[in-house]
Amino acid sequence: MKKKWMSGVLCTALLAGSVTPTLAETSSNVKVENMKTAALQQAIKDADVSREEAIEKAKSFVDLSEDYQNENVRFDNNMNGVTVWSVSWSKQEDGNHHHIDVRVDAETGDVISMNKHFHGEQPNRAFSPDFEYEKAVSIAKNYIVDEFPDKMGKLSLDEQANERYQERPLRQQDAYRVHFNQKVNDIQFDQNNIQIEVGADGEVRGFHYSWRSDVSFEEPENVLSNEKAFDLLEEQMNVELRYHIDPYLEKRTGEKVEPSLKYTPVLNDYEHDLPAYMDAQSGDWLNYEGKLLSEVEEPYEVAEEPIAKETASKEVPGEELTQKEAIQVVEDTFDIPDKYTLEDARYEDYSPMPSENPTWRFHYRDQEQAAPMSLSIQVDAKTGQVLRFQDDMMYRYGEVLPKDFEVNTTKDEAKEKALEVVKKAAPSKLDHLYATTVQESTYNGSDKPIAYDVTFVRKENGILVEGNEARVSISTKNGELLRYNMRWNDLEFPSEDDVLSKDKAKEDILSHYSMDLSYHLPRTREDEERVTDAMLVYQPTRDISQYNVFYDAKTGKWINAETGKEYTNGRQKPKDIDDHKAEEALFTMVEYGVFKLDDEGNVNPDQTVSRGELVKYMMVALGYDRYYSSQDIDMFDDVSKENENYRYILTAIQRNMLDHDADNFNPDEDAEREFVAKLLVTALGYDKLASMDGVFQSGFNDSGDMEFEGHVALATKLGILNSEDSSFNPNEDVTKAQFAQSLLAFLEVETKLDKLHY
Repeated sequence: MKKKWMSGVLCTALLAGSVTPTLAETSSNVKVENMKTAALQQAIKDADVSREEAIEKAKSFVDLSEDYQNENVRFDNNMNGVTVWSVSWSKQEDGNHHHIDVRVDAETGDVISMNKHFHGEQPNRAFSPDFEYEKAVSIAKNYIVDEFPDKMGKLSLDEQANERYQERPLRQQDAYRVHFNQKVNDIQFDQNNIQIEVGADGEVRGFHYSWRSDVSFEEPENVLSNEKAFDLLEEQMNVELRYHIDPYLEKRTGEKVEPSLKYTPVLNDYEHDLPAYMDAQSGDWLNYEGKLLSEVEEPYEVAEEPIAKETASKEVPGEELTQKEAIQVVEDTFDIPDKYTLEDARYEDYSPMPSENPTWRFHYRDQEQAAPMSLSIQVDAKTGQVLRFQDDMMYRYGEVLPKDFEVNTTKDEAKEKALEVVKKAAPSKLDHLYATTVQESTYNGSDKPIAYDVTFVRKENGILVEGNEARVSISTKNGELLRYNMRWNDLEFPSEDDVLSKDKAKEDILSHYSMDLSYHLPRTREDEERVTDAMLVYQPTRDISQYNVFYDAKTGKWINAETGKEYTNGRQKPKDIDDHKAEEALFTMVEYGVFKLDDEGNVNPDQTVSRGELVKYMMVALGYDRYYSSQDIDMFDDVSKENENYRYILTAIQRNMLDHDADNFNPDEDAEREFVAKLLVTALGYDKLASMDGVFQSGFNDSGDMEFEGHVALATKLGILNSEDSSFNPNEDVTKAQFAQSLLAFLEVETKLDKLHY
């Protein structure tokens, strides 16, 4: 086994790029001496598998057709420190870009991953609610039998991985990712795994193979029982009250952003949340490196007292700061060395920061250096609050930290310097900021810290506010400021008076946890030899697989942080759809979060849908509810930002799925069948075609009542909408059940059609 080469160096080299087959052959003669780093040169020389061998292996694995060209080869190392050859090809077909990437282990010659990407139209992608996960599992198992026959009897299916992968929008449900972990002594070892992606057409689109064959496994002897391990968890676990804030909730859902009180599980004296593992034999808690948490030199702590009990009130500007005023704020806050000159000043009317206020951004450069050093500073134009300071010095050392680099600053000195910075940058917030344990920041695996990081967390009513903090990095070389970042939400915080007791919260939270026995291979640092002995551990595992779900301290319910609503796992069948003719479509909509159940567990299938709601359901199904564009566009006169469906209507306009040729949209009116036809045909990209006079005729006897006959004709011919007799009834209101069926039909049709562009 070769010693792992240093991944901190420039660890990727492009050996051939965007070349024809002829040039690709010539590029195989590229000299190693032309590579950028000595470490990379040596790594390539040491590789057991040559570039040419890797290319041949990759080609034979994917059975590459002749029309794939533009061969590219890269040599790098993956996150596990394994050196690999990455070989890729691409082709253009009917205006669409196809790309295949294969990665070959440079030591063993094993193909460790393959992915097929199609940009633009995807002829192999077809939404199919009838393609069940079990079928994908069967295809994946057959693939393993063909490609990894020696591994098939050593694997177990990871169902939780599938649950996490499936919690995606409907439009992205075009494939299943089937995840297998190694099983030894009937115990799972998830660091050795095979993941296979199976499309709804039954094709294997990609896989990832991660396997350490040099690992040895201790026998499961003298292991604590699951019951004993859980008893220890219960005994040592506490719950901590915190404020949770999602600053982007309003953009995603239209809901007003308000702090929530949550309980989160913690172990006393250890860092936030539950640590990774419990030693299965001793019951001691371990970190990812397999080291005892009780022996960690500096456990994470938060100061009991704030930086200051009295603060200097900072005057808030009555108007937005001018450039000159913002520069003055910078000069009053930071000591900018004379060698730096202001090179760029930029006003931005939107900021992704919590306040969303406009900001001033300044860029300073030190022109005396051969490679000019720079400073970047950001100031809130409305409040005068400094939001960010960034010195790029720490990124200027090249591949590795110089051998003569000296640490001349102590942690205590760095903490004092950080305090000075915060006191000048945020004088009005000091009584809510609490210092935490100083952390070391290293450079590319060096054993010398390049900076000391100090975080000042925010507390309100004595309760930690997640995500609100000031972070400061101080250079260990000279004690100078390297980074400052402030995140702060100006909100009203609810009282803790009516929260559930800690005992009740602990009981509820624990009911969702189990202690699962598994093997764990301790992680190693860059300068350490790889560990090969896997240890037996118990890992606290929550049965709610979605990570962004928290326990509400007032209601005792689990809340989905993305929606602000009560979490459901998507598999609770509505009580009121049994034997409904749209039962399958309705359940699919509930399963993927498009429709929500009411408090009684009903979906109300025959309830009519408003125009605004219908657009919302469509945007959620297509996956566009999770994204937000600040692009300033004209909106309908009757759709204000206060409208609960504002952002969905905005998104539909931005994505050319909704016409904006009228003053009003009438979002609260019931949606009619013709509106559905117009919306879905426009979303398919056929609006102009359907609008051409005489091209599409519906043939319905009530076509004279239609404004968009071409859209109705197309929608019915494609099976998106149907009619039971010779009438279409364009003005008939649409129910949730009817729209569920139309939306599923749309998703099936949408990916099979080549869109026309005009």
